[in-house]
Amino acid sequence: MVVNGEINTLSENDPISKKEIKDGLYYDEKRKEWGYDFKYTDSFGKRKNARKAGFALKRDAKYEMELEKNFRKNNNNYDITLDQLYYEYLKIHTSEVLPTQLSKIERYTAKFIMPYFKKKKVRKITAKEIEDWQSELYKMKKKDGNKFKASYLNTIRRVFSAILNYGLLHSYIDRNPFSLVKPFKDPYEITNTEKEVWSVNEFQQFISVIDDEKWMLFFTYLWSTGLRIGEARGVQFKDIVVNSKTGVTSIYVNKSIPAFTKGKKYSIHPPKNKMNRYVEIDNYLAAALQSYARKQKRYVGWKPERFLFGFDMPLSISAIDYNRKKFIEASQVKYLDNHGFRHSHITHLLINGMDIMSVSQRVGHKDPNITYKVYAHVIPDYKAKIIEETKKTVPFLSPYLLKNEINAIP
Repeated sequence: MVVNGEINTLSENDPISKKEIKDGLYYDEKRKEWGYDFKYTDSFGKRKNARKAGFALKRDAKYEMELEKNFRKNNNNYDITLDQLYYEYLKIHTSEVLPTQLSKIERYTAKFIMPYFKKKKVRKITAKEIEDWQSELYKMKKKDGNKFKASYLNTIRRVFSAILNYGLLHSYIDRNPFSLVKPFKDPYEITNTEKEVWSVNEFQQFISVIDDEKWMLFFTYLWSTGLRIGEARGVQFKDIVVNSKTGVTSIYVNKSIPAFTKGKKYSIHPPKNKMNRYVEIDNYLAAALQSYARKQKRYVGWKPERFLFGFDMPLSISAIDYNRKKFIEASQVKYLDNHGFRHSHITHLLINGMDIMSVSQRVGHKDPNITYKVYAHVIPDYKAKIIEETKKTVPFLSPYLLKNEINAIP
């Protein structure tokens, strides 16, 4: 059917007043136009009709029909809907991501994506519809009445785009509409290169108000190691090791405890990027942890498999959050979330000239480029120092300096 001068695809239930169908083609006497109508079997074994009308010439209808026949021959999922595609995507990716990531994918999809696109055919999702969807998300508010941050909305956007990229990979669509739509942007939101961190003085001010040994050591341990919160929760007493040759104490990071685990109190998983590593600690923290361990050994049932701060159970996220907020308020330092301790640790090391490769390995980044991308803004500029070091190697040129020979070279 022609609507506003455009060719329209007919549904299976649309009536068509055609003279006859021959080799899939027909001429509609009433509408004075050519179209096609043929049967095919979709990927779910159901017989369906493919119809399209509105062609002025028979050859145009035949050409379009051959294209669709060829497409359906090579890809039976021509009419796959988003919920069907998502099911396939999830089935493949369930074994490839950590439970925390999978939980987020499921939550974001159910709450923010499916209400708008569940039964939509993926090949018909347009860039305009994506833009409208993003506008709706930007208007949404949290329970506290505030809008969602652009960074949070972009995480949802990436989940949706990843599902459609899966469709693109398997030829369900020929282009991901997200490639034509700009991501969310909030000029007032702190970006990855402007994350909140504490100075040494702010941390010391924070720690000075803590009168509980366990929490004083826990937050010092976060600050001094840069561990991710899941990694920090997963460390057991047996993971504190001393190098017999150097005498240096390290924390062996070989597991992580996700914040979200369905149906269980907790579960243990490999660290992010599946990178086990030894994180060396200073003598002060090492001595404090050893003293703390000796005190814990006095309790009945102690064993090295106990968690460093949670004992039989890892510290809960709610307990960490509660105490962090309580001590921040008491010390009157600026707000910092749990991950902020890690950002502060990395920032402090880089500002003080530690090489990026060593820092990247210490904090478990998959690639030093990740460290550089996020923290490039804090890495000192050594241009002047490079010039001074180079100058030391050519003292024989000093007579030129005495003669005041420095002028612009034409």
